[in-house]
Amino acid sequence: MLLLLTSVVSLGQEPEVHTPDGFAPLWLEKDGQFTPEALEATLNELSRLQDDPEQIVVFIHGFKKPRAGSTRDYNTLVKRLRPLFESDQSRVGFVGVQWDSAVDIPSSKGLDALRMIRAYHDMVPVARTVGRGPTRALLLALQEKYPKAHISLLAHSMGCEVAAAAVLPEITYLDHKPFGQTHRPQDDVQLDMLVLAGSDLDYDFWYKSGIEADEVEERTRLIWFTVADYLSKGDKALNTRRRIRGMAGGSAFPRMTLPQLDQAVAERRIFIDHKDIPRSHQFLDYYTDERLERMVAVLRYLTVPRAQQPEEITDLDEILAAPHDLELLLSYLDHPNYASKFYATWRIERINCGDARHMTDLTLEEVVELLRHDPKKIEEFRQTSPCISVKKGLIPSPKAMKAAGIKP
Repeated sequence: MLLLLTSVVSLGQEPEVHTPDGFAPLWLEKDGQFTPEALEATLNELSRLQDDPEQIVVFIHGFKKPRAGSTRDYNTLVKRLRPLFESDQSRVGFVGVQWDSAVDIPSSKGLDALRMIRAYHDMVPVARTVGRGPTRALLLALQEKYPKAHISLLAHSMGCEVAAAAVLPEITYLDHKPFGQTHRPQDDVQLDMLVLAGSDLDYDFWYKSGIEADEVEERTRLIWFTVADYLSKGDKALNTRRRIRGMAGGSAFPRMTLPQLDQAVAERRIFIDHKDIPRSHQFLDYYTDERLERMVAVLRYLTVPRAQQPEEITDLDEILAAPHDLELLLSYLDHPNYASKFYATWRIERINCGDARHMTDLTLEEVVELLRHDPKKIEEFRQTSPCISVKKGLIPSPKAMKAAGIKP
């Protein structure tokens, strides 16, 4: 849901668009409070734009985004998305959650960076409060008003904190604790697709959350993560984030508990997308035409009867249905898509080690870190690794080692 803003015209420039175009807006202050009247106004605006939606897409932006900036981003995003739904005559409504994440750091003799880091940390509990309160209220109201509609949520950066708090309000936070009340904690938000683009969630958020596997998975049919290629320079903002807060979900494979991982993969509930990760971290640089086209194709397959199965989903189903054949599964480790590599690793680990615990206990994460930063040490690491796949030289694959600069 988007905001209503006035246009600002600068001398000699085209006027900037500060009003929503095709969105139902919901503006939220830093206290995370909302009124029933504001929520009703958002629902009424959505009804005016599309009175009987089959699909509802909700946007959530991240840190340091003023009202005008989120309006411009959402206006652009709806222009990119609408033709993708109209191609099969799907009725779609768009909603933009706009929360006050803007900060103003006055210049002061080199202290700007330190103040920005402080402002960033101060904004995390705001994001979580906006998620547990008004965003939950919005999503539950949409479910009730449009019970037949398929609802998806497209989040970016710290907006992923908002999304996670909205869908999983029972999360146990050890730091940056939300300060607001949880809206209707006993009721479940149900999403068809949750997209976490350039995610500012901790990479091990799921592992630390204390959430049971079925609670995570039953509320979303598919979680789509963007993750930087481990041999690329990655997203500059998330690289910086690692130094000040730890590794972000947008920089690494998600770490889950073993039950969370087993359910997510076995039921094909996660998709890992590493294609064209931008260095810039900008909202619209993540939600490009190409990525949106792939996302909508998957969403259509999940929600529209007899829709064509996209290639990405076909590959995952093929891996899950493949025979208990190690040599066959090893070939998928060099698949061009990270989702396929992830699913293949899960299958291979269950053959070699009995289960996929080395995907959850940091063993394989350490291998990936060595591959990224010091691949020459991998051979030494293999000698003492508890993982049979690593010890036997199967993970990383010879092709992956070569790509990291290690000759056979």
